[in-house]
Amino acid sequence: MYKSFGIKNFRGFKELKIEDLKRLNLIAGKNNVGKTAVLEALFIHCGVLNPELVPVVNAIRGYDIIKLKNRVSSTETTWDSIFYNYNTSNKIELSGTYSDNHRRMLEISIKSSRRINIPASIKEENNSYNQIHTNSSNIMDQYYPALELKSTEPKKKELSNDIVIWPGGISIKQSYKPTNVSYFLSSGRVTNPKENAELLGELEINLKSEEIIPIMQIIEPKLIALNTIPMGNTSVIHANIGIGKLIPVSLLGEGINKLMAIIIRIINAENSCIFIDEIENRFHYSIMNKIWEVIDSVSKKYNVQVFATTHSLECIKAAHETLSSSDYDFSLIRLDKTDDSIIPTYYDCESLDISIENEFEVR
Repeated sequence: MYKSFGIKNFRGFKELKIEDLKRLNLIAGKNNVGKTAVLEALFIHCGVLNPELVPVVNAIRGYDIIKLKNRVSSTETTWDSIFYNYNTSNKIELSGTYSDNHRRMLEISIKSSRRINIPASIKEENNSYNQIHTNSSNIMDQYYPALELKSTEPKKKELSNDIVIWPGGISIKQSYKPTNVSYFLSSGRVTNPKENAELLGELEINLKSEEIIPIMQIIEPKLIALNTIPMGNTSVIHANIGIGKLIPVSLLGEGINKLMAIIIRIINAENSCIFIDEIENRFHYSIMNKIWEVIDSVSKKYNVQVFATTHSLECIKAAHETLSSSDYDFSLIRLDKTDDSIIPTYYDCESLDISIENEFEVR
């Protein structure tokens, strides 16, 4: 698990270091202080040399469609937005120190170009971030800017990988399969039903799906079982709530769908991390204590480190109250902007107790 994490030249951060990280970490602060960006930086670092995570975080921000102009002559690259002040001349540095004091640095920079052997004819389609619009009909070999990732660890050989977005899609220098997979849940989007079904299917195969039912009964007491049902070329999760037939779980409401999405990802992220942006969204404040109780229990069982953001005082109070009765492996970090710097403030059990009792601002 992460013990501390450093960020340089990423998104709105010229430099930031957060320390004393716990198994459960909640990041608060006003709008535009970089709460989501901290989760993105950790998510990319957790993936080590998986360069696909960069377009993933851009897609989460709403860049689902990237229209590619002639990148040979353009001075702007697809990747500019992840660099501090759009300045791609300074490399991004993401450094993590773990609970065993092991340290890993991930450097991200723009490589001048990489050659792509482009087919003579490319079909134009309306696609997402990994398949790009083009009006070209006869393109030969071209050079495109690449996003390069370099991973360095003490006493280990430096490793690198890169990714190029070109008119036909994405080209990655070498495939990368992480040992442990992490998950990112965004604040503004409903989770992908297909992905949820696939993840639940993994749990069903490994006989772990049954433990989800009592957790989801926090929101839907009538829930008896969940099943992945093939429908056309995909599968959809259906729920048995005792009405004589199965119904799509999406019809049960956003709260139960979000809780399901969180829990199945924590279990599938065993020995890794999960990132949840605006964790309180879609939950009524009255059940936040129970939400934190199950997140604490499941993350402990599967050794998963949780990073979440919030704007909600009820969410913070619920976490503090619930976790005070356990081993309190929890940290609240509030980010504040001062001039061009982002300053973290840390709250442990005692300081958060005092702040809440005296109604100090901790959001």
